[in-house]
Amino acid sequence: MEGVQEPLARLAAKAYISQAAVMQTANTIDHGVKPAVPSAILKSQLTEFQREMMIDAMDVHGGRTVTLGPRNYSGDRFQRHAGVDHRRGRQIMTRNLMIFGQGAIRCHPYVLDELAAKDNNDFAAFDKLFFRHTGLIFGNAARAFTQALGLGRAEGTVRLPGQALCAGSGTPLLRLRPVRRRRPWPASAPSSSSAR
Repeated sequence: MEGVQEPLARLAAKAYISQAAVMQTANTIDHGVKPAVPSAILKSQLTEFQREMMIDAMDVHGGRTVTLGPRNYSGDRFQRHAGVDHRRGRQIMTRNLMIFGQGAIRCHPYVLDELAAKDNNDFAAFDKLFFRHTGLIFGNAARAFTQALGLGRAEGTVRLPGQALCAGSGTPLLRLRPVRRRRPWPASAPSSSSAR
């Protein structure tokens, strides 16, 4: 029983994670949220889980899954998984365009609002957001150029958000370092040259 304990534990854990992820995404949909990026991530990850779980199930059932036939309940599913793998989430479009593209659009300070202004034909709002976006690009380029030349602020004077809250948290950890003590060599230990 110990031989199948590890694959069975992985099967149970991935089934639990999959069910929890589906319930969480369904809960957000029930509350009126349209989770485009989490849905794409869920689709991709659950397809990968399915592939790994099929391999573990075949390992647990051993030789029964190798010989195809009417009593092989796992081998047919594993053979069909190649088609499922392509249709349901392992596509390049899902991974790249949906997850990265929509994530980048939603995390950017101006792009999502620019797209909404374009959809609403609000040219005044679009112009305002577009020029803010352009200012952000040129500001980042100028900052990178000046700091590359060493003309930016000194490294110690840069203030990060939340830096004051974390100021003293590093010093108590330094006290927890183990102290290295030198071991005194015995006086009678021969040197390497005299041992030969």
